[in-house]
Amino acid sequence: MSRKKRRRKVRLKKSFYFLVGFVAVLFAAIIFFLLRGSSGKGEELSLEDIDYSRAEHLQESAEETETGLPEDNTLYSADESGPIREIPEDSPVKSEHAVLIDVSQGKVLSKKGGIHERVYPASMTKVMTSLVAAENLRGREALDDRVTITIQDTDYSYANDCSAVGFAVGESVTVMDLFCAGICASGADAMVALSEYISGDQERFVMLMNAKVEKMGLKGTHFTNCVGLHHEENYTTLYDMAMIMEAAENNEICREALSKKKYTTSFTDEHPSGIETSNWFLRRIEDKENGQEVLGAKTGFVNESGNCAASYAENGTGNKYICVTAGAWSSWRCIYDHVEIYKEVL
Repeated sequence: MSRKKRRRKVRLKKSFYFLVGFVAVLFAAIIFFLLRGSSGKGEELSLEDIDYSRAEHLQESAEETETGLPEDNTLYSADESGPIREIPEDSPVKSEHAVLIDVSQGKVLSKKGGIHERVYPASMTKVMTSLVAAENLRGREALDDRVTITIQDTDYSYANDCSAVGFAVGESVTVMDLFCAGICASGADAMVALSEYISGDQERFVMLMNAKVEKMGLKGTHFTNCVGLHHEENYTTLYDMAMIMEAAENNEICREALSKKKYTTSFTDEHPSGIETSNWFLRRIEDKENGQEVLGAKTGFVNESGNCAASYAENGTGNKYICVTAGAWSSWRCIYDHVEIYKEVL
C-alpha cells in the first residue's frame, strides 16, 4: 500500500472516531437536558423538593440508628365525651378562652369559650417550631453543632419587631442555644436560625410544620412562619395547641427547653459571658399556689390574640395536665389564670 493511501486511511479513521465521539457527547447532552427539564416542571414547592444540602444533620433513617430521633407519628386527641366543667364568666379566670386537659387520662376536664375556635398562637408557635426541629435532628449529639448567626436572622427580628435573644451577626452558637434561648427569651433570631439549620430556609421549614400538623391529626391549625408573627393564616385552636404542647412534652429535647427557668448561652467572642435568658412565666408562677408543679411553659402575645400561654404540670401522684389560655390583658393575668385553672387538679 502506498504512503498516500495509508495517510488517507488514517485520516478516515480519525474522522470516524471524531464523529462517533461527537454523536456520543450530543446524545448525552440531550439526555441531560431532558432529565433536567422533566425534574423542573411545576412552580409549586413540595416536600419532595426541599433542598437539604445545608442540613447534613437531618435525620437519616433514624429508625435504623441508635442515635437517631425517630419522628413521633402519634395521632393526638383528647376525649370530649365525658362531663366537662364550664368555667363561668364571673370566675377569677379572665382569659377569653381556656382549656385544661388531663394528659394521663386523655380527657378534656374544663374549658372556657370555644376550644375549637380559631385563635392566633403568637409565640406559642415556637412550641411547634421546637418540636419539628427536634424530630429532624440526627440525635442529641447534634445539639453541640455550631450555627453561625446571619444578618438575615437578626434583621428578621428587628424588621418585624420581634423578641430576640440578642445574638450578633457572625456569632457561632450551639443548636442547644437555639432551642433553649429561643424558648426562654422567645427569640425570633434563634428560631429563624434553627429553621434554617434544619431546612435551609424558613419557608421550607414551615412546610414541615404544616406536614406535622397533618400527621398529628389536627384540623384547626396552620402556620405561615416559625416564630408566631401575626398572619391571618397563622392560626390554631386551644385544643390543637394543647395537643402540640403534649407532643412537645413527649419529646426529650423540647421538654428540656420548655422546662428551663433560666438559660445562659455558650460563651463566644461576641458574648464572653454568654447571654442570660429567662422563662418569666415559670419564674413568676413558681412561688404561687401549686406553681411548683408547673414544669414547662411557653407564652405569646400579639394584639390580635392578647396574652396567651400553654403550660404543662404534674400533681403529687404523677398525673400530667396541660392548660392553654388566650385573650388575657397582661402576661401576669395569664399566670394567675393558669394558677386558678390548675387548682382543680393540683
